[in-house]
Amino acid sequence: MAEFLEPTARDQLPGAPTIIEQGASVLAAVGRMSIPDATDVLCAAAARTGIKVAHVAQLLVDWERTGRLSRDLRTAIRHSLPSFPLAP
Repeated sequence: MAEFLEPTARDQLPGAPTIIEQGASVLAAVGRMSIPDATDVLCAAAARTGIKVAHVAQLLVDWERTGRLSRDLRTAIRHSLPSFPLAP
């Protein structure tokens, strides 16, 4: 999944590396996994939903704060992380 995080693509989005790291940290905490594994789940969810990685990461960071996350994104994450909560 590293192809989603090539430096040239990340450099085009100001703040994207930070938000991607934050989103991966949320997944790592919820899934009790390493940051690299969480980053792979994040990228897989982005690919499944057709949403850019940075936006998925932002949605996860927002979810941590608000408790709200779309069912489609939850389902996409559950494909790679079965223990991810399906309902809020």
